[in-house]
Amino acid sequence: EAIEFRSKRGDRTSDAASRMVLKALDAALITARGVERTKRVARTIADLAQQEEVSEDHIAEAMVLRAEW
Repeated sequence: EAIEFRSKRGDRTSDAASRMVLKALDAALITARGVERTKRVARTIADLAQQEEVSEDHIAEAMVLRAEW
């Protein structure tokens, strides 16, 4: 069964970023709640970089930052 990666606010997320989050979820590296938190952190990183779309780099950085807690 495929899991769809959607944002509540309609934020634009690249396909590569969506795949990265779903792979982490499938590999049990993050939980469903972790997906939402990672998306929020990645959106903040994209906002700080003044970019409309959340990229794979933003997701990767968010995962690293969240893992440090």
